[in-house]
Amino acid sequence: MKKTVEAGPNQTFLIKGPAKVGVVKGEISILENILEKEKNIVITKGKALPIKTISEAVLDVYIDDDEAIQPLEEAFPKEWTEATRLLDSLKVPATIIILGTVDSGKTSLTTFLANNAFKKGFKVAIVDSDVGQSSIGLPCFISMGIMEKTVSILSEVKLREAYFVGSNTPSRLLHRTLTGIAVMVKKALENGSEVVFIDTSGWVYGRSARELKTSLILMLQPTILIALQRGEEIEHLLAPFNGSLKIVRLPAPNTYKRGREGRKFIRESLYRKGLEGGQDITMSLEQIRLRYTLFGSGSKARPERFEEIKKLLGYTPVYVEESEDLLYIVLPNEEIRINKDITEFLEAKLGKPEVYLVQKRDFENVLVALQDQRNAFVGTGIIREVDFEKREITFYTPVEKERIRFVQLGQLKVSKEGEELGYTKIL
Repeated sequence: MKKTVEAGPNQTFLIKGPAKVGVVKGEISILENILEKEKNIVITKGKALPIKTISEAVLDVYIDDDEAIQPLEEAFPKEWTEATRLLDSLKVPATIIILGTVDSGKTSLTTFLANNAFKKGFKVAIVDSDVGQSSIGLPCFISMGIMEKTVSILSEVKLREAYFVGSNTPSRLLHRTLTGIAVMVKKALENGSEVVFIDTSGWVYGRSARELKTSLILMLQPTILIALQRGEEIEHLLAPFNGSLKIVRLPAPNTYKRGREGRKFIRESLYRKGLEGGQDITMSLEQIRLRYTLFGSGSKARPERFEEIKKLLGYTPVYVEESEDLLYIVLPNEEIRINKDITEFLEAKLGKPEVYLVQKRDFENVLVALQDQRNAFVGTGIIREVDFEKREITFYTPVEKERIRFVQLGQLKVSKEGEELGYTKIL
């Protein structure tokens, strides 16, 4: 439904998506991005934006219900504005890490500070390292964008490059997460960026989360470390760096709580966007190289070796590949128990330090990242089928076959419709 909002200057509202806001009269500010008459902003489901009127304004707001518009005392804490003074004396190149829990306002703060830095004349890049709630790129990726204008939401920043982690949570693949952030920051600086903001995930509790954030900070040695928190909720992450880094503590605003289902909805809508216009393409391992998988790194087992393994298993495997350090065995999709006892038995009998067992169905619907000859990200896709005998893979992707040279396999399964189907084992 359409609702017309008339407001005087310096009035603030929180508008929850799905919504569309059109400026009929006056000017509004969204996280320091100015929208004038006849401009509009779309707020997707699961997200919300603080809107502040600069002058007397008339807004046409298209929403599902009246509760989607809520008055606020302020668009963001006053301490955020005070923090922008740090930019005045900033020596470039500079890196700024933003830490906070889930739904603490990290992305809003990143947008706010990036807009301010851009207005001050800096060349600004943003590394979106939240693989579960991506703003610039797709879920499961570390994404990097370079600002060409101020923005209301980070998704308006054009994607420049992306690094595939392959999971919608950093907890499964800490090393890829750290590598991805390092690579994206490096690329941002190589592109001439003077200030790089790193928007991090909300995973801050537990031993592994501490390891990740500590390693990230040690790796980047940021110019400024910003902690967005309520009370002292992430002081445990800051304690190892007190006195050694410039740490700025800022209060978290009263943000819109999306919840688990809301975050999943946003991820799945982004998968659909990334797969939009897809079609099935089949490519051989002669045309492409696979990464983040053992498959394709060895040679097809000799017939006598295949028969030896068949006899030990008591049934016919789908495919066997051998390399110097391991045997890679693909089993049929029947209900076959794969456990440590079986692998240790095969390792002893076959004289290999490692035997790796997977089933053919483990490959189905696996999310992949596609790269060109220069290792640049060109798009995403999912595995439809693997023909192990022909050593061919069929992908569903909107990317033209001619552009694909390297394929990186993830650990998440996604349908053509963008639905998350759970995790697969490391392939």
